[in-house]
Amino acid sequence: MQRTWSRLSGRVVRVGDFHSVTRVFTQADVNTFATLIGDCNPIHLDVAAAKKAGFPNTICHGVLVGSLFSNIMGMHLPGEQSVYLQQNFQFVAPVFVGEEVTATVRVREFHREKKMLWLDTIVSKKNTKEGGPDVTCIQGTALGLNKTLQLEGESPWTFVRPKM
Repeated sequence: MQRTWSRLSGRVVRVGDFHSVTRVFTQADVNTFATLIGDCNPIHLDVAAAKKAGFPNTICHGVLVGSLFSNIMGMHLPGEQSVYLQQNFQFVAPVFVGEEVTATVRVREFHREKKMLWLDTIVSKKNTKEGGPDVTCIQGTALGLNKTLQLEGESPWTFVRPKM
């Protein structure tokens, strides 16, 4: 059985636990992020440029949207005292300024002795077509470490760190 993670759950984590956050990025958010990282591509900042490129509105930087995973991992699941070791993600569909997105982190497996968690990460938005399924915008995986957690249940550790 999967359960929504919350601080009320205590510091016990099981495979299948998840936490989600919902956010709407404004043009001001995107402008600030563009300034911070130096990616001032006009499709992020200028509606006319975005439309000229074939989009209905300015596009949020994918990494800005993906940063919601850091919020979840650092504050919720696995939570405070966590170290974010690795993240990979694919940008599947654009997120436009003003769209509501939901980021979810779900525990896939863990290594009890090393206190490491392998997590599935996804950002989705509502389908603009009436009754259509949610649209996946970002999908990927993350690796976290938290030595303060109690890891409960069974979990086959199949993760192998990629060779660099």
